[in-house]
Amino acid sequence: HKFASRWGRFSRIRGMYKEYSSKMAEGKHWAESFTAFKDKKTKRGGTLDRMILSGKAIPESKIGIYATDADAYDSFEEVYKTALTRIAGYRTDGKDLSGEAAIKEVSWDKFAVSARIRVARNLADYGFPNMMTKDERIKMEKEIKAALDTLPKDIADGTYYSYSDIIDKPIWNELLEKRLVFDNEDRYMVAGKFFEDWPWGRGSYVGKNEDLYIWVDEEDHLRVCCLEKGGNLMKVHGRLTKILNHMESKLKCATNAFFGNLTTCPTNAGTGMRASVHLTLPTLKTGDIAELKEICRKNNLQLRGKCGENSTEYEVFDVSNARLHNVTREQALAEVCRGINQLVGLEIERSAAKK
Repeated sequence: HKFASRWGRFSRIRGMYKEYSSKMAEGKHWAESFTAFKDKKTKRGGTLDRMILSGKAIPESKIGIYATDADAYDSFEEVYKTALTRIAGYRTDGKDLSGEAAIKEVSWDKFAVSARIRVARNLADYGFPNMMTKDERIKMEKEIKAALDTLPKDIADGTYYSYSDIIDKPIWNELLEKRLVFDNEDRYMVAGKFFEDWPWGRGSYVGKNEDLYIWVDEEDHLRVCCLEKGGNLMKVHGRLTKILNHMESKLKCATNAFFGNLTTCPTNAGTGMRASVHLTLPTLKTGDIAELKEICRKNNLQLRGKCGENSTEYEVFDVSNARLHNVTREQALAEVCRGINQLVGLEIERSAAKK
C-alpha cells in the first residue's frame, strides 16, 4: 500500500515536471501551468502574473518567480514548493553532515582571501520590495532606521545612508565602488518591478571599518552582510548573529512554518543565509573543475567564480552553502567548513605531488 501510494505520488510529480518542461519549450513560464492560480490574489493583491514578470521578460531565468508578500507562500504554496524542489533543483532534504568529523583538519590561512555571511529578512507587515508603494517604502525605511539606531556600539558602530539624501553627492560613487550600496540596474530585478520609486525608501548601514553593511529595500527589506579578511567564518557568524538577534527583537520579520524565514526569491527562504569563503587554489584551478564541484555537491555546497552567481572566473573560488531550507545556520556553516577542509586538503596533496 505504501509503495503504491509513493509510486502514485512520484507519477504525478513526473507528469507535472513533463508539463512544466513542455511549457518552457513553448516559450511559456513554468508557473503558468498552475491554471488554478490564474485569478488568485494574496492578501496584498499579489498575482501569479505579477510574481513571474521577471521570468517572462528574461526566459533564461533559472526560476523567474518572486514572491510579492509573505502571504504568497501560503496562498500559492504549491507553486513555491515546486519552484524550490522541481524547477530550481533545490535540495530540501540533503544529508546533514554537520555532526560528522571533518575528513582532514587543515589550516585555511594560506588559501582564504575573505569570509562573508549574508542574511536576508523581510518585514511581515509590508509587501515585499517588488510590491510596495512609495509611502510604504518611506515608512518602512524609517522603521528599520529606528531599529538600526538602537544597535549597541559594541555590536555595530556605523553610519546610515538614505539613498534619497546622497545619490547626487560624491559619497554615493565612493560607496558604490566599494559595493556598500546597491544600484537600480539589475535586469532581473528591473523586470520584476523592484526599483519602483527609486531611490526613495532605500538605504545602507555601513560599519566604520566597512566589515558590515546592511541594505534596506533591495531584493529583500533587509540584507545583513558581515565580512572580514581571512577564513574565520565562525567569527563572522558570531558578529552577524548578535546584529541579527538585535534587529529581530525590534522588527517583526516574516516567517512560515514550512518555508522558514521568507524571502522574495524562494531559493533564499529558510535560514536566508549565504555563508561563503573566497579561496585561492592555485594547483586545483588548472585541473578539472567538475571534480571540485562534485566535492562541493556532496557537502551541500556551491562552487562559483569570485563574482558569485553565473561567474566562471576561477582565479578565486567562491564556496558557499547550497542548503538554506530545512537546516539551521549552524548546520549549514558546519557543512561549509567540512567542504573547505576537503578542498584545501586536496590542494595541499596535489601541490605536493607536483614537486
